[in-house]
Amino acid sequence: MRKFVPFLLAVMIISPSIILAQYSNAMRIKIEGYGYSDETVVRFLDGATPNFDGAYDAWKLFSTNPMVPSIYSKIQSGDELSINSLPAYTTNTIIELHTKVAYSGLYTVTVEEIYAFDDDFVLSITNVDGEETYDISGNTTFTCVLQPNTTTPTFTFNVAKTFSTSIEQEPIKEDFKILTKSNGNFDLLFNNSTVKNISIYDITGKVVLQEKTTTNVFRLNLENQNAGLYVIVINDGIKTTSEKVFR
Repeated sequence: MRKFVPFLLAVMIISPSIILAQYSNAMRIKIEGYGYSDETVVRFLDGATPNFDGAYDAWKLFSTNPMVPSIYSKIQSGDELSINSLPAYTTNTIIELHTKVAYSGLYTVTVEEIYAFDDDFVLSITNVDGEETYDISGNTTFTCVLQPNTTTPTFTFNVAKTFSTSIEQEPIKEDFKILTKSNGNFDLLFNNSTVKNISIYDITGKVVLQEKTTTNVFRLNLENQNAGLYVIVINDGIKTTSEKVFR
């Protein structure tokens, strides 16, 4: 008797590995809670489109167990994807991520670089309800409270293209730190009280804010600026230093 091989099922099982192979610029976002987990993948490559691409994307399949949390992205048609392949954008891009949970509670989110992103990308993930943005450098993990029955995006995965301010900049880690606050506020921590001129550039290279301080702690307020990547450039009369932040 000839055996029937469920070819379609086999393709469904092995497709994610085939889809993700041999590409760069791919990120896995994993959610864990109540002893269960789920994950979704976002990646950028030439040949992909914002719509569903049969050769690159994968539909989202939800567990029949209501305890299992779900995370996925949506495309313009409203279709839900577990693997979302997008074009290699040359401008800032925000991908909305949705979740589905049965119970309100604390969940752990891990962002993992499957295939390295190009150096000219700056990555972050924003918890929409908590208004918290986490810069992604290697693997990034954070916790957040999720609610059931939500229809709006839970997170945004933010991809920004870097730019040059045409200023020769030096490393500043030993002189300067940034503490991210909520609602677009940042505390700049300095190890001295010399006069410092602070300029804030948006992604286009435009100066959106200029400040001056002699304090060791300075509160930078970007509440009135659009969400996105900004570069803080500091000049103390001797050297110019910089750091990137996400609003």
